Amino acid sequence: MKKVLVVVNAVGVTPVVCQEFSRRTVWEETIRRVASSADYDALLVRLAGEGVLPPECGLPELRVSGNGSHAVLTALSGDHPGYDWYVFVSLSSAFLDPSLIGHFVQVGERQLAHYVYGEHFPRGMAPEVLSAEALTILCGVSSGRDFPFSDEAIFDLMGLDINSWDIEMVVSEHDFRRMRLDLRVMTSEAAARMRSLLTLDPGLADDWSWERLSLVLRSHPEILRTLPAYVEFDLLDTCQLACRFCPRTLLLPAAERVVSLDEARRVIDELARFAPGATLALSPFSEPLLHPECGTIIRMVLDAGLRLVLETNGLALDQGMAALLAAADPERCIVIVSLDFSDPVRYENEKGSGLLGLAEENLRRLFSLRQRNVWLQAIQFEQDDAALDAFYEKWKEYADAILPRKYNTWCHRLPGNPAVDLSPLVRTPCWHLARDLVIRPDGSVGMCKQDPEGRVFSGNVFSEGLAAVWQRLDEQWQRHCGDEVSRGDDLCRVCDEWHTFNF
Repeated sequence: MKKVLVVVNAVGVTPVVCQEFSRRTVWEETIRRVASSADYDALLVRLAGEGVLPPECGLPELRVSGNGSHAVLTALSGDHPGYDWYVFVSLSSAFLDPSLIGHFVQVGERQLAHYVYGEHFPRGMAPEVLSAEALTILCGVSSGRDFPFSDEAIFDLMGLDINSWDIEMVVSEHDFRRMRLDLRVMTSEAAARMRSLLTLDPGLADDWSWERLSLVLRSHPEILRTLPAYVEFDLLDTCQLACRFCPRTLLLPAAERVVSLDEARRVIDELARFAPGATLALSPFSEPLLHPECGTIIRMVLDAGLRLVLETNGLALDQGMAALLAAADPERCIVIVSLDFSDPVRYENEKGSGLLGLAEENLRRLFSLRQRNVWLQAIQFEQDDAALDAFYEKWKEYADAILPRKYNTWCHRLPGNPAVDLSPLVRTPCWHLARDLVIRPDGSVGMCKQDPEGRVFSGNVFSEGLAAVWQRLDEQWQRHCGDEVSRGDDLCRVCDEWHTFNF
């Protein structure tokens, strides 16, 4: 018997693994790479009754009845004993370099480690290596705990008592953390990136070396842009407030446009087809709860399988809306209430209304119904620490839910400065051009959220469709990737939002 067992995790597998990876499917490519070495055995772990993969996949199998980590780990320990090391990889890791498996095991042997993992690699590249002793211990640790057998399960279980383990890390020569890359082909976005990489370098299909793939990734930042991940949709042009720091008040002309239910449905349906993993945020420059069909639109977003972010000033967050939001899955329906200030006088001076008490009352009612993924937002201005301290003191009961918001000068077109400049020293292509799309109530799309007037007009999703407009914005993105000095447009030269990231 060999001393190493490679465990290929197919628990929670999605149909995306059946897409083509250069003449083979993703899952076939992963198994081909894992099975390429005679130095270790391999085992496929999958759910009993799972119908995504064919009945036989070319590896010995462990079928489990549930996705809990305890069931999988105890089955590995009891049914597949005798190995010194257990190596965990995802079935979606079609870009895996098999030589890293041997390298990580050698590190574990040399350092007498319980666990070896990779740092600074893109997700899906670095295997996890677990000693037989650690596997036995984790069988006990996982008992009675509701940990699904995901790619994060081993580390999460160890994290319950992290100081009890001898852990070693293998650090990538090049740091890929800033790129936030996940090379596991589990989503439509990841599949699009896979196709881009294979188009840039078809040789990646047969040259499996991490060095070659690393060079392609570092040389082509344009692969970060695949499908829209964060879409902000203005349902109307109206708000009860007139904030002194809001572009709707200071930059946008007065308008009366309201998105119809049919227009909203078409945008939501197309987004769900084109980018099913996207988040839809309501609304970037207006108060979404003033839309007469806001509740219906919220249900449409959630029914389409999209994640929803609802950002509201809280004034129209009545009992019925609170009940609707409380009933929604908190992992898929995130609510942000922008109070911004705790002092009623400051609130009225900055936001043009004396209704802070109403907003606070509505927020507390929502908190009484649901607390998970409900956030209260406070804005941070330069030299305004006392106001933020007062906000935390007033809401200390919900301190973990306070979301400080960086003041946005909208490319220095609004007065004042943020509390601190967090911009990295080295300018890189903008995350918002890579991931975001901002739709105004008339369907028009500018370059980004920093372009609310649509100076760089990119099209209209109502008349052209969302996919066509997204594709047209790729030209701006390519300019950003190639223009290190100015990053393209005049707005971009003075923007300090390029490094921020909408999850």
